[in-house]
Amino acid sequence: MKRLVYIITVLAALATVFGGCSVSRYKEIKLSSFDIESFNLESSRTVNFVALVGVSNPAPAFRLDTAFATIKADGREIVHLSTSDVPVAAKKDSVYRVPVKGTLVPGINVLSMIGALKDGGMEAVTADIDAKLTIRGGIGKTIEYRDVKLEELKDKF
Repeated sequence: MKRLVYIITVLAALATVFGGCSVSRYKEIKLSSFDIESFNLESSRTVNFVALVGVSNPAPAFRLDTAFATIKADGREIVHLSTSDVPVAAKKDSVYRVPVKGTLVPGINVLSMIGALKDGGMEAVTADIDAKLTIRGGIGKTIEYRDVKLEELKDKF
């Protein structure tokens, strides 16, 4: 019986933490800007860059633990992007420096990437995204988006 009371108490506490306005506030997070601060060609297949990403966060603080994206043109994978460990402040509009590593998919070179992007135009460019977000205490959520048009990406977050 004590165990059942403990489980109900923990579930009630979790519902309180994730209930009400704080969860709905996470749905209101928006990307407000994007720019490239620096760009470093590591090799003919790998690039490192720092993105300046504006975030409007009306919710409590959270951390982007890891994020992976695959950029595709007409359904064909072109480049894999990854980043990790980006803290986002609570209830604040801020610009964050996000280090990103990009690697061309095997079989793709810079010229074929440019050709693929040129042939289909930006309307044909999509992304698959997997990201793990955590809040205080290590409670987290993995989000996934598939075949999101880059033009629509800003509205997804």
